Amino acid sequence: MTNQYNSTGMIPIHQVSEMMCFKSINTTMKWLENNSVKIHRIANKKYVFEIEVLSEIDKLQVKELKRRFPDRWIEMYRTIASNPKVCELVLLQIGDEPVQSTSYTVVKVKNKKEEALLKQLLS
Repeated sequence: MTNQYNSTGMIPIHQVSEMMCFKSINTTMKWLENNSVKIHRIANKKYVFEIEVLSEIDKLQVKELKRRFPDRWIEMYRTIASNPKVCELVLLQIGDEPVQSTSYTVVKVKNKKEEALLKQLLS
């Protein structure tokens, strides 16, 4: 996420058009509005935060991964995400679903007494 315009992380609307390969600013404005990306007016120019745009673009990819790989989409997205900050933001935003984690602990018993205790605790 390198921003050639300033250090605020904001980019002009025309750069969003270029990123999305849109031919008109109106199309870009409509896409931003439909994806709830806030447009900021500074000195009669329109800007958006670059990370918001990138996260909305990544959400399109995440939706496809969730559809195709419902059990492994998080690992797959983390593997292919081009920006770790955008990746974490997207996972936080989409985090309405519980994340499945598997953790296993193997308990080895040394004698019959411990085996009986383990059976009692597991039942």
